[in-house]
Formats: sequence, structure tokens, C-alpha cells
Amino acid sequence: MAICDSKMKDVLPFIAMAVVESTEVGTLYKASASKGLKFFVYLTYSCVLGTLLLLPLSFIFFR
Repeated sequence: MAICDSKMKDVLPFIAMAVVESTEVGTLYKASASKGLKFFVYLTYSCVLGTLLLLPLSFIFFR
């Protein structure tokens, strides 16, 4: 039972990340597409925003 719990703790962040990304793409893209934003523009904005948020964190938490 302990092995199953430790594996679940290792996998849980990845499952949560996949759920959040699926929700973001599903709901935010539908809302923006209804106002005329193209998918590739949305994808570009999403990648740029993610880069701008995560890049400084890599310098702050450098090992």
C-alpha cells in the first residue's frame, strides 16, 4: 500500500498539470475564439506568457 501511495504522490503533479492545461485550452480558447481570436495567435500568446512567467523563476530557484 505504501508503494502505491508514494507513486501517486510522484504522479499527482503531472496529472494536475494536464487537467489545468486541458481546462485552459478548452474554456479560454472558446471564449477568445467567439470574439475572433485565431487559434495560432492564442497559442503564441499562451507560450509567450508561460515563458515570461517561468523564465525568471529558473533564475530565482537555480540549484
